[in-house]
Amino acid sequence: MQPLKPSTVYEYYVQCGDRISDTFSFKTFPESVDFKPVFAIYGDMGAQNHVSFDKLYQDVKVNAYDMVLHIGDFAYDLNDLMGVRGDSFMNLIQRIATKVPYNVAVGNHEAHNNFSEYAGRFTSPEPSVFYNSFDVGPIHFVMFSSEFYFFDNYGTGQLQAQYNWLAEDLAKANTPEARKAHPWIVTMAHRPMYCSSHDGDDCTKRNGIMRTGYQHKFYKLESVDNITRSLQFLRTRHDCNRYTHLPNYPQR
Repeated sequence: MQPLKPSTVYEYYVQCGDRISDTFSFKTFPESVDFKPVFAIYGDMGAQNHVSFDKLYQDVKVNAYDMVLHIGDFAYDLNDLMGVRGDSFMNLIQRIATKVPYNVAVGNHEAHNNFSEYAGRFTSPEPSVFYNSFDVGPIHFVMFSSEFYFFDNYGTGQLQAQYNWLAEDLAKANTPEARKAHPWIVTMAHRPMYCSSHDGDDCTKRNGIMRTGYQHKFYKLESVDNITRSLQFLRTRHDCNRYTHLPNYPQR
């Protein structure tokens, strides 16, 4: 798609052979440095029992959000019923995703066949649908996969690639020039490094994998400069955690 003009409404449709979708529309972000985006953040929404969806849709209809960020666990599950449940979920969110950006991070419920259903259904900025970053207004958003630390059936090459990219991206985002343009850095993944729950999940442990790395040795997130200085939104055990600047926070 060619570069779009700021603050402009575009109408579009999708065509595959003789089949043509309804016509949809969206408005691009303003170019002003004073733009303060409003966004909805959530995780764990299924194709059934999606009790919050109608409210989200009503908000999007009245332009309450500039963007939606879904941080893992879609449809329950995308691959169920030979992918039919995933189809139902995508049809459900169409009413939102055709109007505002619907940015995603992968969750544990997408692990089937090396996350292939997730990778086949969503697109993202470069370099990967599993890890990428983008700027909106004063914010530098970073999306990455926490699941590479827990699902190693297909090796650790994708984890290593993500880790190297993450360190490089955050280093660039923290230069004085980048900070002046985008003073906020927001990182997002499905599982947190820290949490306030007491259910025995990884985030409750002092040597949790998300903090101490794969096999408690490799690709340690806490060793990535600037990640613990970013504002983090992460979903775990059906609650949501957000925090900033908590390196080596003592866990009980």
